[in-house]
Amino acid sequence: MHEYGLKIGLELYPHMFGHVLAIYLLLKEVPIQVIARRLSHKNTMTTLQYYFVITL
Repeated sequence: MHEYGLKIGLELYPHMFGHVLAIYLLLKEVPIQVIARRLSHKNTMTTLQYYFVITL
């Protein structure tokens, strides 16, 4: 994926899709516990640590 991104002038990594998913779900007001599960976070606090600022 990274190589394809470079061909079109972008730096793409598979991990970015998880971030996009989390932000989308937060904006749709999906509960943080559901988002944490979708991202395979064992602890909801991990998810909050990265995405809480988006909810402000």
